[in-house]
Amino acid sequence: IVHNAQRGIDLTKSSIFLLYFAYVFSSLLTNNLAAGAYLAQLITGVLPLFILPVAIFLTSTAIAASIGSSWSTIAVMLPLVVHMLIALT
Repeated sequence: IVHNAQRGIDLTKSSIFLLYFAYVFSSLLTNNLAAGAYLAQLITGVLPLFILPVAIFLTSTAIAASIGSSWSTIAVMLPLVVHMLIALT
């Protein structure tokens, strides 16, 4: 039983680290760098707002394909997009 528990921990360790680092990266981007407000400032007047959902989807798809984890993509993109939309309104 102990051997199987150790194998289970070893299998999930990389996923837990990936989610943790995605959370830290997301927190850094939103709290310290204010990336959402910066992105909102960049796209104002350049990108029509009706194209924004498609741009967010394509960006999220590229991040998910490069990271390989949909949960990490959510952890990174959700705070960025929410802060960006708040700054746009």
